[in-house]
Amino acid sequence: MNDFIKGLKEKYGYDNPILLEELSKGMEDNSRIRKILSDAEKNGDIDRAIRGVYYFSRITRLGTRSVIPSYEIAEKVYIDGDNGYYSGLSFENGNGLTSQVPNIREITTNNTSARVRTVSINKFKFILRKPRTMINAENKRVMPWMDYITYIDRELLMKNIDLVKTAFDGNADIVENLIKYYPARTAKIIMEEDLI
Repeated sequence: MNDFIKGLKEKYGYDNPILLEELSKGMEDNSRIRKILSDAEKNGDIDRAIRGVYYFSRITRLGTRSVIPSYEIAEKVYIDGDNGYYSGLSFENGNGLTSQVPNIREITTNNTSARVRTVSINKFKFILRKPRTMINAENKRVMPWMDYITYIDRELLMKNIDLVKTAFDGNADIVENLIKYYPARTAKIIMEEDLI
């Protein structure tokens, strides 16, 4: 095991996703790092979860190598930082708006170029959606609620209007900046229900 791989193991430990993108940040050419990781994978020093995501596995009680849960990889690649958020049924379930548990998790993320696409991570599927505008630290908390208002039935929205008002509380400027990226129906609901 070379020194670079040993350093990664000390920094990240076991079963934590390591993004090639993070390792090569600020570099014009990441081919050297890719080669080191590829060689380490071939030697069994590191495991590759999906393209561009590596981790150090441990040996389980059954004698097999551990595998990182797919949702941890998806969160690291598509959500962490200000890259994205859970949307659709995943968002609703996570915020107590429904008791339905989604079979396929939905993520709205800056890290996709297609409007909608499905990816598989460790045999689990995720629907990735491109946001209406770039997600950043300022709008990350409000955009899921704007999406919710856009696609949810008006009757269901009325049952959860207090939660939406709480989410928008103190964020009127952000909502006003985002409203231009959403359909007129969304703006109409926001105005009629006095959400800002």
